[in-house]
Amino acid sequence: MPEYQVKHVLASQCQLGEAPMWSVKDQALVWVDIERSKIHRFTPASNEHRVWDFPSRPGCFAFCEDGSAVVAARDGFYNMSFASGAIKKLHDAPFNTTTHRFNDGKPDRHGRLIAGSFLDDYLTS
Repeated sequence: MPEYQVKHVLASQCQLGEAPMWSVKDQALVWVDIERSKIHRFTPASNEHRVWDFPSRPGCFAFCEDGSAVVAARDGFYNMSFASGAIKKLHDAPFNTTTHRFNDGKPDRHGRLIAGSFLDDYLTS
């Protein structure tokens, strides 16, 4: 049986880190910090950790062929370029964003982002 050694490599200080996905293209781990409205990328080979502020609370994302990502956030869908940091809103959310937000999601086998939403008690309390 193979032996594995667990090693702590990053203290990302996320408040609610979710939706981790490995980017084969960038050889990096990307995830969201929903509560702090940030997107993180960690590249193990260089030990580089980049963090981007997001204009809305991100819930999940999918990588695009050009290396960017489509992000489902509280108020809609965005495109984010990891190369430039540019963020562009693509479409408004199809629900009341004062009570609901996008949360979990993953790309399907055709690369389409399937995102779920829910009533966010934090927003309504």
